[in-house]
Amino acid sequence: MPTITIHKGGELFAAEVKENSNLVVRAGIRQFPWPHLKYKCGMGNCGTCASRILKGGEHLPEPNWKERKLLGDGIEAGYRLCCQLWIREDLELTQDDVVLPSRLSVTLVTRAGKVISGPQNSNLLRLSIREKGGIPFKCGGGLCGTCRCKIEKGIENTDAVKDKERKHLTEAELAAGYRMACQTFLKGDVSVSWIPLEDRPPAVSAGSAAAASSGRRED
Repeated sequence: MPTITIHKGGELFAAEVKENSNLVVRAGIRQFPWPHLKYKCGMGNCGTCASRILKGGEHLPEPNWKERKLLGDGIEAGYRLCCQLWIREDLELTQDDVVLPSRLSVTLVTRAGKVISGPQNSNLLRLSIREKGGIPFKCGGGLCGTCRCKIEKGIENTDAVKDKERKHLTEAELAAGYRMACQTFLKGDVSVSWIPLEDRPPAVSAGSAAAASSGRRED
């Protein structure tokens, strides 16, 4: 049976566990590593069970998407989420001085204040897609302008306006906080709103606009 060793507060705690055990499940029913392992949700959402693997990491499976989402570059430093691991070999770990990468929050005003979160330098549209935020989009490449939105708070936490945005937004709109989500990267917390697609007026193509302008001149 695998032996689990936990370094905590300068002490070592070790015991054997059944093969293919999940440490958070065991702690939840008050079996070792309880009470030495910190945990909360058990679903890979909160990061409370994040641990630095000291020995035996080579026997663990590749980090899954939940671990990559919460731990980011911390994975390279040996961080893993215990709730996502099923143990088959000896493992040595610690939760002392474990610091998760800083994350930012996006408040979706149009979605009744729903809050989503992601790592620093997240792209606003990609974060919305990943977390089911609901910001409208089509091309995702700055060509169509569908992902136009307004940064209600935290405009200082966005990166510089791109040339592609200037093709869809006027200087007055940019000054008022409008951005294209697909072109916007975040450095901190923001609040964002947008007009749902069903409430937007029909788009007018450049050709239609030119024809209308020509007709007015002939009149």
